[in-house]
Amino acid sequence: MLTMADYYTYQDLEDLGLGSRMTITRKVKAGNFPPPRTFSKSHNAMKLWEKELIHNYIKDFTPNDKWRRKYMQSRGIYV
Repeated sequence: MLTMADYYTYQDLEDLGLGSRMTITRKVKAGNFPPPRTFSKSHNAMKLWEKELIHNYIKDFTPNDKWRRKYMQSRGIYV
């Protein structure tokens, strides 16, 4: 069973350097980014991304240079 610790918020994704809230929203709509999960049908429900999906996205779709590898590892993501 997943807990809140297993999800990222928009702010977490921004902190990882994956783009601003608007950039992430555009990528999701274009089908170029994992879709968020919501746990309510409300129009303003919190959007959350499973950490595992985001880590796989980072491994598959971001450049694998020395700086990025060091940056991600400092945040507990091993690429």
